[in-house]
Amino acid sequence: MTVRLTVTLALLLTLVLQAEQAAAAGFRYHTVADGQNLARIAKRYRVSVRSLIVANRLEKPSKLKPGQRLVVPMKGDKTGQATRDALDEAAKPKKTDQPQSGKAKPEADKPADKAEPSEPAKSKPPPPKAPKVGDPTLYRVRAGQNLGLIAKRHHVTVKSIIVANALTSPRKIMPGTWLVIPGKHDDGTHAAKKRAALIASTRKSDRREAAPAAASKTSPQKSKPAAREPSVHVVGKGENLGRIARRHKVSVRAMIIANQLRNPRAIRPGQLLVVPSPDDSGLRAAKRRRAILAAHRARSERSTGRRSKKLPGSSSWRRYARRARRGGYVQLIGYKSRFKGYIMGPGNKVLRGARHRIAKVMGGKPGKHHPHQRLLKLIAIVSDTFGGRPIRVVSGFRNRSYASKSKHRSGRALDFSIPGVPNSALRDYLVTFRNVGVGYYPNSSFVHFDVRPRKTYWVDQSGPGQRPRYTTIKTLP
Repeated sequence: MTVRLTVTLALLLTLVLQAEQAAAAGFRYHTVADGQNLARIAKRYRVSVRSLIVANRLEKPSKLKPGQRLVVPMKGDKTGQATRDALDEAAKPKKTDQPQSGKAKPEADKPADKAEPSEPAKSKPPPPKAPKVGDPTLYRVRAGQNLGLIAKRHHVTVKSIIVANALTSPRKIMPGTWLVIPGKHDDGTHAAKKRAALIASTRKSDRREAAPAAASKTSPQKSKPAAREPSVHVVGKGENLGRIARRHKVSVRAMIIANQLRNPRAIRPGQLLVVPSPDDSGLRAAKRRRAILAAHRARSERSTGRRSKKLPGSSSWRRYARRARRGGYVQLIGYKSRFKGYIMGPGNKVLRGARHRIAKVMGGKPGKHHPHQRLLKLIAIVSDTFGGRPIRVVSGFRNRSYASKSKHRSGRALDFSIPGVPNSALRDYLVTFRNVGVGYYPNSSFVHFDVRPRKTYWVDQSGPGQRPRYTTIKTLP
């Protein structure tokens, strides 16, 4: 017992002496620089890392911040505890005898040697200032977004957005909802106070923007655009009301009302149906049904010559014919390229350069696909007949076709139209040539023209991309 008591008293005496030495000599401080760690600092002052941790009570030794101030353990203090105790002792306020009135003694009455221990307290860094809170902003939720994506986009936390908007179900946010996004250094409480004012200001601005638009809608000067006129559809083989309605972008109910169908499933190929405009429920088209069908029959009779029992080849094209400014000069306009120039050269021969360029307009590869020379000669004659108007090429070279012996594969056919010339008039002119094939498509925007051993004429009621629905196929003399 006597030996233990002696050792304990010796240790206590050593600690007291070290504390007095630190108080008399003062403490050494180190300001952490960028890139420094405890190992480098300990090596510089020749102390252990453990003593630095204990002397400064560091909870996270690996996370030092530049500018942080550390106390360096005193000489002989291997554990750092003596420096920590001496620092705590020096930071305690000294008890001084004060009068009962509560007035402190003047500084001059204090002895000079007692003012020295307060030096470490004065050298403490000032407490950090609270960061300035940023102003909140508004954000409208888009389709497919959630709080996680929105928080990541604005560099805030999900919790701050929930607090700012008082969200009870954070997972159920709808597109178009306005959310208040907290500013910098805001946990959501500051933004929650300004939420009502932000939303109110946004609604006011929306009303101001909507007011001119509403006034322009109600102004009597602007008239509504004219509704699309009803059209006529010829029922093809295998078609039903659903397919016809989808093609023309109307409802099946509107088709039934417009055509006064008692049994919508009992439509037959070749039947004429009135197609109402998209904004019509079918009532307006039903009132004009007889007049629409009569006008369509009259147009078809004029174009096909059924009433007069004559084949195409009438003189309807002559009213659109005119003299070309430059004879032999042809303009072909394709989807990806165009051709402007002369096709025929000396001796009534097709120019090689023109043939290669026209092959590209027709969708072929120059050098691999070669348009038929007679087809090019006839195209030049057609261009001169209609005054050199530009010819719009719809299809030239084509490998895929419903016809097994299609002339498109060998460069003998061309689907085209001429702006300003009806397809019926163009058809009547094309059938005047010998040894050609002419196809008339009432539901499409072009006329088919090819070269073949015998003149053939046909009428196809199919639309673009549909299977052929031939109503007339005749071999002409």
